Amino acid sequence: MAGIRKRKRRYFNRLSVAAARRRFSDGLQTRLPAAAAIN
Repeated sequence: MAGIRKRKRRYFNRLSVAAARRRFSDGLQTRLPAAAAIN
């Protein structure tokens, strides 16, 4: 039972990390043109 719970937590952590990385890259793609226009 504990092993299944740990595996599930690792799976959810991987999901949240992937979502955060995608959100971070989206923020970079939207921020970089604005920074280039400002500079």
